[in-house]
Amino acid sequence: MSLSTGSRTDRHHQTTQKATGVRRLPVVAILVVMSTFLYIFYTVTTVVGGTQQLVFVVGGAFIAATILGRYVPLRVGIALSIGLLIAGLSVYLLAIPESQRALFSLEQGAQDILTLVTGYSILRLTEAQIWVLSIAPVPTFLTWYLVIRGHDVLAVAAGGGTLLFFILTGDASILVTTIGVVAAVTAVALDTVSVPGGLRSHWDTIAIVVIAALILSSTISVVPGGATQPLFSGGTAVDSESNLVTERDDLSIEGSIELSPEVRFVVESSEQAYWRTASYDRYTGEGWVRTADSRSFDGPESIEQQPGETREITQTVTAEGDLRVLPAAWQPTAVQDQDLSAVQVTNDGDLATTEPLTEGDSYTVVSQHPDADSDVLRSAGVGYPDDIQQTYLQLPESTPDRVGAFTAELTGEDETPYDVARTIETYLRTEREYSLSVTRPDGDIADAFLFEMEAGYCTYYATTMVTMLRTQGIPARFVTGYTPGQQVDDDQWVVRGQNAHAWVEVYFPEQGWVAFEPTPRSAYDDARESQLDTARAAGEENVDTAGSDTSEFETTPSPDFDDRDEPELPDTGSENDTDTENDTDDSDANATGDRSENETRDSLGGDIDQTSLEQLGGTTDDFESEATAESEADPTVPTETYGLAVIGLLGAAIGVHRFGYTTRSYRALWVRFQWRSRDPHTDIERAYDRVETALASRYRPRRRGETPRAYLQIVGRGDDRIQQVRSLYEKSRYGEQVTRDDAITAVSLANNVITETVSIRTLLRN
Repeated sequence: MSLSTGSRTDRHHQTTQKATGVRRLPVVAILVVMSTFLYIFYTVTTVVGGTQQLVFVVGGAFIAATILGRYVPLRVGIALSIGLLIAGLSVYLLAIPESQRALFSLEQGAQDILTLVTGYSILRLTEAQIWVLSIAPVPTFLTWYLVIRGHDVLAVAAGGGTLLFFILTGDASILVTTIGVVAAVTAVALDTVSVPGGLRSHWDTIAIVVIAALILSSTISVVPGGATQPLFSGGTAVDSESNLVTERDDLSIEGSIELSPEVRFVVESSEQAYWRTASYDRYTGEGWVRTADSRSFDGPESIEQQPGETREITQTVTAEGDLRVLPAAWQPTAVQDQDLSAVQVTNDGDLATTEPLTEGDSYTVVSQHPDADSDVLRSAGVGYPDDIQQTYLQLPESTPDRVGAFTAELTGEDETPYDVARTIETYLRTEREYSLSVTRPDGDIADAFLFEMEAGYCTYYATTMVTMLRTQGIPARFVTGYTPGQQVDDDQWVVRGQNAHAWVEVYFPEQGWVAFEPTPRSAYDDARESQLDTARAAGEENVDTAGSDTSEFETTPSPDFDDRDEPELPDTGSENDTDTENDTDDSDANATGDRSENETRDSLGGDIDQTSLEQLGGTTDDFESEATAESEADPTVPTETYGLAVIGLLGAAIGVHRFGYTTRSYRALWVRFQWRSRDPHTDIERAYDRVETALASRYRPRRRGETPRAYLQIVGRGDDRIQQVRSLYEKSRYGEQVTRDDAITAVSLANNVITETVSIRTLLRN
């Protein structure tokens, strides 16, 4: 037998030996690691579609790995995995739009990978479904192939590397990250100690490492601004502006929020408008993601112009503090007085900046604003472009059917997409209350707001309206920015953080994107006025500028959302007594000029009785009016925090045991304190043992073969108490009668000697 043959035989023998007994534990942990990254692939498909296909391709990868892992050498298996990855990326490259594919190069590919691993969510990819179906088989095959081959540590590296990729993209939640990290550490630890008696000898070390990984993965974010949170975070409400107006490409829907009355910018404009900052197209069921890429702004040719009738709005924005966005009326076509090298424009036409504005910075924007009236929008038809349908009709696969069923029932008699949008807009504004103090629901936000919640704020209204429209095949998107603000002059408005807002845009063929406002405006405005009055009364800084504290102008609804009488709602069985005339402004976000009541529908789709609603899975009965201006922070500590605290204490206890502190602590207590028993012999002998242990800690232990008498004569010389304890010990030990008084004396003497001879710190150290 050659040396190489012998080595292969040895390795095969080791692999076979590892395949039994303790090796089952590493495999279980590796399967948990695999389940974490497969779960992330699954969550992406629940948003973009393709869950059934994912099951098919992942199952195929498992089967292939199981078969090939028994016969194909390691190098060949890794080469197959690399080939599978290249094939998957090629499929994705062919699936993206030709305009993007034409820009591809190796350098661009490297930049794209760097972008992904610095927080660019997979959900932002243009063809996220194709990417998942093309890439998911690769780590699945490689990880399981390595398990079959017996290379557990390499399998952990493959699976853990995939999970790390998702952590860097921001797609891995805290829980998934924690489970994956703990499983990976456990697998490596169990593989390391997979020798007879290894697990029994090192269980405490493994436990400490696993618990440390658990806590660190739950509290420390790899990517700045990532998804992790501090261990002892409170339940404070989120600031509405920081949640809605952000340069990030994802928006999470929160629970209770707070309002900031601080001034953000001042606008000089030919007319007031909603100052738009971003639009989001991909709904996840729990929040929003925008997939549009950005590029340098090179003038009007950089933006696809708004079709249809428009009017020009010129506005100059002056920052009153740091401003990381570029608010502007829709649709911006020209930017002046600003370093254009820092101005970006997205494929959706949103403006952005790579360099935040500081106090005093200003820029001028010229916008071509939609100006079509209701008749034009009603006649727009349904000839939507393919790219509009593909992007703006997306809904998560998990969206409950009852949302679409209820919307179809509500809008059953509407003949045009415009009428459907108006019906949904009016329904939400009159059948839900406005409140900043809400509990974030579990599951799909739109479904919960329609069937479970009584009140919400703009994010809930806009999310629900977009979802309802998309169930009816009408392209719509979620938009954020600021309401007009406080008018302080004929052409000047002061905009504060509390003006941060979300609304809806609906696409009409030949007319483009038109805004709708599903949020009850009166309650919205009242909440902000109350917050501003409170801030002024408290003397807070930065709440007024440009004469805003003395202005006699009254803030009026924007021309985007002008006043119009609400049409009468059908009887839904609701006992909601909202005064629709006072509590809502029926905003047709669509046009200017005179709008008469005759332009509205007399009916909103016929009667919808309570039985029909219950059959659809929900009810609108018994909504209680709840409009609040401020939300209170929830001081409740999250359950996860308590769990991590308990785990941390458990880890600390195991660490104390591992480093011998439990034994030392017990010995220190045993030496310093003695509870008397009923047997004087036992008490005397323990008193002696305590004295000897204390002397051993202070001086030296008794040597082998050294008698107690000889030992104490050396280390306890000159102390009659020690000699008396020794004498009582010998008397008890060698059969002489001892009394209860002898035992009391021995214990008392021992206590005195120990207290004077050695401290607890010395006992713990030795």
